Amino acid sequence: YTEEQVLSLLRSIRAPALTVEADPEGPHAWPRAAKLWEARKEAVPNVRSEALPGGHHLHLDSDTAPAVAEAIAVFLKEQAAQRADWTDIELRTCLLSSSMVLRQQDV
Repeated sequence: YTEEQVLSLLRSIRAPALTVEADPEGPHAWPRAAKLWEARKEAVPNVRSEALPGGHHLHLDSDTAPAVAEAIAVFLKEQAAQRADWTDIELRTCLLSSSMVLRQQDV
């Protein structure tokens, strides 16, 4: 795909979105073209970005995965609060699923 095609696809996303990434200023940040990455994030109309301490696999590292899970849980809870058609049980199910994925890493 060309970069313009990628940006066009990203611009078409209408759902609220969350990016969770390693702090680009951190010592273990994944190398990438900063301008390209920022342009891609800015192309998504309703995106929130969270930069957390950790490396490229911060979602897998037992030291940083809980912060990733918390960022996702907060985002989902905020989204649920804005929608009358989401129920608490759906949110609990989603959070439970996320928690189970994190616990499987310890196995």
